Order: sequence, then C-alpha cells, then structure tokens
Amino acid sequence: MLARMLTIVCLAAVMLFPGPVAAQGDSSFIGLGFLPGGWDSSASAVSGDGSTVVGRSSSSNGVEAFRWRAATGMQGLGDFAGGPFASEATAVSFDGNAVAGYGTASPPPGCEWFCLANRAFRWTPNGGLKKLINDHSFADAISGAGGVVVGSAVDGAFRWSGNGPNGLQYVDPLPGDAIAQARAISADATVICGTSLSTVYRPVRWVGGPVPALITDAPGFAEAISNDGTTIVGGAFDGLRHRAYRWTEDAELVWLPDLVKGRIESHARAVSGDGSVIIGTAASSVTEYTVFIWDAEHGMRDLREVLEGVYGLDLTGWTLGAATGIAADGRTIVGYGSSPEGLLEAWLARLGTPRDQRPQLRR
Repeated sequence: MLARMLTIVCLAAVMLFPGPVAAQGDSSFIGLGFLPGGWDSSASAVSGDGSTVVGRSSSSNGVEAFRWRAATGMQGLGDFAGGPFASEATAVSFDGNAVAGYGTASPPPGCEWFCLANRAFRWTPNGGLKKLINDHSFADAISGAGGVVVGSAVDGAFRWSGNGPNGLQYVDPLPGDAIAQARAISADATVICGTSLSTVYRPVRWVGGPVPALITDAPGFAEAISNDGTTIVGGAFDGLRHRAYRWTEDAELVWLPDLVKGRIESHARAVSGDGSVIIGTAASSVTEYTVFIWDAEHGMRDLREVLEGVYGLDLTGWTLGAATGIAADGRTIVGYGSSPEGLLEAWLARLGTPRDQRPQLRR
C-alpha cells in the first residue's frame, strides 16, 4: 500500500510540477511533463495570451488530449466512449478556455473493423468534451473567442459554430478539385485557410463564403493565419524543393530564406498574431531537422541558438524536434523534442528581455 501511495505522489508531481526550468531574467524554457502513467507528450498549440498549452500525452488511459497551465499543470481531457482510448488537442482559444481536437468513438454497428472513428471535438471546463460531427473528422483550429471550430471531415472542410441547423457548414474546394481541408482560422472567424486537393494539394483561403481563393499555384499547404487573416504561412514547392513561405494580401507570397546553406527544405507551422514572427522546421537531410524562428529584422534563425545565445537559456540535453505554436505577441513558443532523459516531451519557451539588454550590476 505504501509503495502504491508513493507511486501516486510521484505521478502527481510529474503532472503538476514539470522538469527543471531553464531561466534567465524573464526568459525561460521548461519541459511540460506527462499525464499520470505517461512517458511521452507533444504540444500542438498555445493560447493567444500565452497562458495555456494543448496537445497529447500518453497516460494510464492510453493517448490523451491535454490542457496545460502553470497553476494546474497538465490536465487530461478524456476521450469519447468506445473504441481505443486515443485523443489529441490541436487548438486553443485566446484565453485558453476552449479547446478543439479529435477523439476516438465507437464505429457504427456492423462496421467495427473498417469504419474510421475519429471525431472532432470542442472542450470547455464546464461542458467537457463535445462531439461536433458524427462522421470521421478532425478539428484543426478554433477562433479567438472559442466559438468557431474548423477542420476536415469525410465530406470535406467544415466550419462549426454551434448546434442547430446552421451550426455546421462545409466549404468547397477549388472548382474541379475533389476535396478541401481547413487548417486555420482568423481570430474573428472571418477567414479560413487550408488546402484544396485534386492530384496535388494547393494552399487556399476562404473569406466570407464557401468558395476558396488560391494563395499560390505552387503545390503545398497553408498551415497558419494571423489574427486579422491578412497573413498566411505554410510550405509549398518552389520548383526545386518544399519551402516555407509567408503570404500577405498586399505583398502576395514571399519564400522564406534558407536557415543555412544546404538546407534542402523548410515548412512554416505557426505565426504570431500580427503576422510578424514565424516558426517552423528546416531540414538538411531526411533525418536532420532544425527548428527555426523568422522575423523581418533578424531573418531566419535557429531557435535553439536564439534561446541559448540571445536569451541565455540552458538547453543542455534537449533536442528541439518541432515548434508547433506561438502566442499572439510572438514571445511564447511551444513544441516537442527529446528531453535530457531521452523521452519525447512537450516544451514551452518564453522570450523575455535579451541578455545584452538587461541591466548590469555595478561593482
């Protein structure tokens, strides 16, 4: 009995008090730990205000969606009844009080072995996990206020804004294409971006209607959108390789520069609220990846080098596998990587005052 009690205490400590914090001034880097019984985790997104991280973690239940806050630690969001226990949180509202993602539900009777059973959900502290669509579906983004969710389902890209006859709407692919996928939504829910599929994926956006506009002829993906919907980032084929891009209404599409000479491809994953800071991944080979951060003043930089060199943080033992979310002000970034213990773990980095701008103590 004593051993069991000690195990429970240790698991709670992992959940509520993640690994050591690397801190320098008002900057910090922290591993977010795991749900009780878990050994790996990954972060998918961070709230606009930087307070809340969502993603997935292994747990004693299976693979489970989580919401993390500094005051509460990692909280499991559960899953639907039936089927294998597997859920993931993919998006979060500006204040962190609404979460979108997908779980696994029981397939319809008679097709237990071949029916797809993922179901898009919206979660709130008071309402819990609520299924949005009865068919196979994934929720990929949520509006700033948390009332609108977009994603992809069997019938194509969808926009969910509540229960009722007009609460679920589908948006079209480009004329002649087969199906569309919605990947991101502006804070006020007026602009959606994603992909349209024929023989290749093409980045598109929807503005106030079901028919999309093409972002670029280059095959690729639209991954993230600024708060006002005027900046979209992702990755596309530039004629030679897959490359990260930044698209704006006034300047159209601009390819992001290589991180270093020899980087063979790159992909933008997230963008700050005003569209000025972009994070993503660059690769120099099939197995060598580097997480990047970009802004107009500094250009393309290795995020790890920025955290250690500019902000003075100690990331000894960490390998940054991917950066997946950024807060509205561009100062809080989340992702996942290999921890000093060799485990896949979600992480959070806060960018405060660069160390060369901090007040120096005089002797």
